Parts: sequence; structure tokens; C-alpha cells
Amino acid sequence: MARFSSRRKLLVGVGAAVGVAGCLDDTGSAGPDGDGDSDGPDDGGAAAGDDQGDEAATEDLEWREATLEDVRTGESFSIAGIDDTVLLHTFASYCPTCGSQETELAAVEPEREDVTVVALAITGGDTAEGVRDHAAENGYDWRFAMASEPLTGALVEEFGREMAIHGESPVVAVCPDGSTERAEKVASETEIRRALEEGCGDGTED
Repeated sequence: MARFSSRRKLLVGVGAAVGVAGCLDDTGSAGPDGDGDSDGPDDGGAAAGDDQGDEAATEDLEWREATLEDVRTGESFSIAGIDDTVLLHTFASYCPTCGSQETELAAVEPEREDVTVVALAITGGDTAEGVRDHAAENGYDWRFAMASEPLTGALVEEFGREMAIHGESPVVAVCPDGSTERAEKVASETEIRRALEEGCGDGTED
């Protein structure tokens, strides 16, 4: 079963962990055709763009303020600019475990008008067009965006290395009061619902 934990003060800088932004699939490979080490996350999952990693790691990034583009609509948005509780899911379109998590998210999202699902593609194996097709094929009307290396690195700094490993990344509920609730993948719809109720209440601030 998934385990939830609360975290506070989410504004963070990117640290050296940005190197893991090149993420592994469930077998430890860097992508659908990748040839990464089968040992999985222990090898660091370095991305093809590692030559630029040192420069990216020096940037300060408040990840909730980062500008994202919804690949479905072309709309620009940020996590901070969403008034609802956000269910944040980092994923790869070709990841079976991610697909199972999306099924659970799809069971919860229609129940609450105050919840917005944001799915961030975190690997070089995905393209904006591919993610858009993935959303359409599955009937998901969530916000889908491509995560940059600095953004993924900032999420790693806050939530841990597994945030950049799409087969292991938790679902993070970002509550309106600035707190978070984290559920380990694959979180069931019951567990997600409980996190929303116990951690984020009715999604409104007092």
C-alpha cells in the first residue's frame, strides 16, 4: 500500500541531483529503446544532455513558479498559478507502471472539482507530440507538460531521487496551503482520496 507523508516549504533550488533527470524505465533503461544499466537507479540515470548538467545545476528554480506549456492546448501555466489542489504525477508515456497510476488518478479526478491533475513527462524518450497522443488515446483531459532538466532536478531536491525515475516516482498532492501529501507509486484511488481529505481538506483555504 502507498504511504503518505507531509512536506512543507516547497520553494527550493536545484542541486547536484539534477543529473538524474534523464530517468529510467521499469527495467533501468533510459527510455523505450534505451540501453541503461539494468541495476536501475543506482547508476544515476544520467540524461543525454549531461554536458549541460553542470550549468543547469547552478540555476535557482522555484519549481512551483516554473512556466510550463500544456501540450494539449498550448496554454502556459505554473503549479503556483493553479488555485486548486494539484495532483502532480511525473511519468513516461511508455511506462506500464505509470499507466497503472494514471488509471487510479482517472478514477479520483472527476470526483472533486477542486483538484487539477498535472502530468509531467520527465524523460528524453517522450516528445510533446507523443505525450499529446498519449493523452488523447486514453481520454485524459488533464494538463500534460514536458519537464525541463532544472525542473526535474528541483523536484528531486524536494522529494527525492525517485521523483526522476518514472516507474517509481510518487504522486504528490500540492495543497492550497503550500503543504504536500506524497503517495508512493502505485497509489490506489482510495489512498489518493484519503490523502486529499486528510492532507488538503476540501481544497480551500480558511
